[in-house]
Amino acid sequence: MVPIPRTRLARLGCRRLVAWGLEIGLVAMSVAVPWGLGQYELVRDTQILSPIEKTSENLTEQRPFEQPKEDVALNPLVKLAQKGWARMAQIPPHQLHQTVPRATNILWTIALIAPVVVTGGQLIQLSCTGSTWAKRWLGIQVISTAGGYLKPRQVLMREFFRWGVSVGIGAGIMFATNISLGALTPAVIGLLAMVEGMTAFAANGRPWHDRVAKTRVTMKTAGYLPISSEPLVYSLPINNDFLSGGVLSDDALSHGNGAIQLYGETANDDDWWLTEDEGNLTSVVLAPRASRTSGNSLVLAERPKSALSGQLSWVLVCGGMVLACVAGFGFGRLTQSSAKGHLEEDVFLQTTQALSANIQSGGDYSAAILMLAQVDDPRTAKYLTDLLSQSSQPETLTTIQQALVSQGLDSLSPLLALGHVLESDLQQPLSAEIRQVRLEQRHVVQGAIAKLLTIYSNRLANAHFDRVNLGLYHDADRSFRLIQPGLLAAGTSWQGANLSQANLAGASFFDVGADGKADSFDDRISDLRGISLVAASLEKANLQGAQLANANLRRTNLTDANLVYGNLERTQLTNARLVNVNASQSHWQGSNLVGADLTQANFDKADLSQARLNRIEASHSSWKKAILTQSDWVGANLIGSDFSQATLSSANFQGANLDSVNFNRADLRQANLREADLRQTNLIGVNLTDADLAGAIFHDGSNVSGSFITPKAQVSATNHLQGVNFSHVRNLDSRQLNYICAQGGIHPSCQQVQAQEDDG
Repeated sequence: MVPIPRTRLARLGCRRLVAWGLEIGLVAMSVAVPWGLGQYELVRDTQILSPIEKTSENLTEQRPFEQPKEDVALNPLVKLAQKGWARMAQIPPHQLHQTVPRATNILWTIALIAPVVVTGGQLIQLSCTGSTWAKRWLGIQVISTAGGYLKPRQVLMREFFRWGVSVGIGAGIMFATNISLGALTPAVIGLLAMVEGMTAFAANGRPWHDRVAKTRVTMKTAGYLPISSEPLVYSLPINNDFLSGGVLSDDALSHGNGAIQLYGETANDDDWWLTEDEGNLTSVVLAPRASRTSGNSLVLAERPKSALSGQLSWVLVCGGMVLACVAGFGFGRLTQSSAKGHLEEDVFLQTTQALSANIQSGGDYSAAILMLAQVDDPRTAKYLTDLLSQSSQPETLTTIQQALVSQGLDSLSPLLALGHVLESDLQQPLSAEIRQVRLEQRHVVQGAIAKLLTIYSNRLANAHFDRVNLGLYHDADRSFRLIQPGLLAAGTSWQGANLSQANLAGASFFDVGADGKADSFDDRISDLRGISLVAASLEKANLQGAQLANANLRRTNLTDANLVYGNLERTQLTNARLVNVNASQSHWQGSNLVGADLTQANFDKADLSQARLNRIEASHSSWKKAILTQSDWVGANLIGSDFSQATLSSANFQGANLDSVNFNRADLRQANLREADLRQTNLIGVNLTDADLAGAIFHDGSNVSGSFITPKAQVSATNHLQGVNFSHVRNLDSRQLNYICAQGGIHPSCQQVQAQEDDG
């Protein structure tokens, strides 16, 4: 076999590599473009302020704020893809999107469908024409070693091997080293696929995926023989001119009975024919098996097919025996399970019949109910809840409650369903007698659910308590209050539930998951959207990453609670107690915290855009790098708080106590600081463009006269305004300017002060 020239091999390999890059790039672009547009729409929708001009010239009024559009729930397909990507890239659940703008939802759905369409189109092109758009542009094509274009099976095998090996190696590396590649996983898989494709630079010019699929890549302009599996005769004359080049000798020709194999596998399964660009042959291989000639033409003989060996037959027989044993064992277990199921079904039917025959009272009836609770039948819990809805005797209801609790978490779902029905009935006009029965039934249901929470507190993951009513209730005959301190409810759902005045001190609605690492993809967070926790006790509760959007937390005690990464958008927290709470990197857009106590709270990097914080008590709290655009702080007490590098554009601090507050390098453009107390406030590096300082207090008034010009010696220097630029602020009076200039602030009027002092 004449080896393939190195220059040709390098040229073909480079074209393959470029074509592969173009194909991957086309698929990537089909994802990146709609995803990027959707991300842009998402960011634009959540943008609170329109751009703010850098100067205050000709400014008559603030530009109106454009309200964000109403978001919609994430498409289930996008939600599934987001969850898979989060697992791969180690993205924690609190960073995942639950609702997005409608346009974003559509564009992200297109971003999932488009690559499938593009990839499918490329595979169809490869099967029908042997070339994708990129390969056709570069003048190469893929052909089958059996001649002609690829079969669909070969196309799928070729691509599956190429990417399957890459994914397998990448997964093996992560499993062996216990190191997650995170967002770099697709890049690493692509790199491994490229390395596998580089095996095309071997001596035969065929990478592994081509060998497995029995395909090869050739120049599209090259001549080749479309050999099939059938014996074909080619009018390629064998004459002296053909043999004069010394490629074939008479002995070699006679050894093969004149037959020459121009195409196909050799004994090594690695050497293949190749032609020049002009169609001239570079190699001729003598057939090592019998063939025939017809005149001066070449005949290619079909390979004989071999039968199954005896060893393979024995393997098949042994395998069949093993399968038969496994099937027999499984059938036996199935028969035993079926017999057990029939026995339990008989017990269930007998017990229910006995209950139907007896009067709903007495010891025998209660004993039958407790006996039914011991039957391991999936219908038991549902039957007991139906029995509860039909019972009115207090002792019978108590017995049914005991039976339901003994059923464990299997009774949770029917109890919740019955609770919803009872709540709906109690909203309707009922007679006094029926209302009392429904109230008693609801009381029993609430008590059963509370007991299940106590007994199975560590097994509640993925449980749904949506719209359950476990709020405080009290009348002359009955009362209920949920008392579950230390409840372990990580990964549970409480959407729209009522837990008013519940005692959940020390409860945990978060768990690190199987990997034992916080802030990772398998964190178990809880969904409490729309929940009512009015006046509830949640001291030291772990609500990390909890979804509390639109919740009602009025007068709730959250002292020392963990709300890191929590989502409390549009939540009601008026008069709530959040002393020493840790809410860093949480979301509070549009929330109402009027009158809340946030003393020493940590809101670093939190987003409280458009939040209402009027009259809050937040002394010595931390708001570093927080987003507080258009937030409302009227009358708030913020003594000693830290707002360094915070974004406070268009914030309203009218009448707020900002004494000793640190605004170092904060953004206070267009902020309302009217009548705010700015004594000892650190404004170094602050952007005060268009800020309104009418009536703002910079000093206590001592040693400062009403005259515009006051010697610096009469004003105590504190340096808290040193170098602060007040050139573009609004509504400064003469006393304020006098103090600002004396403290080293920057304002055009300060030059006049300095000149007049020098003249004096």
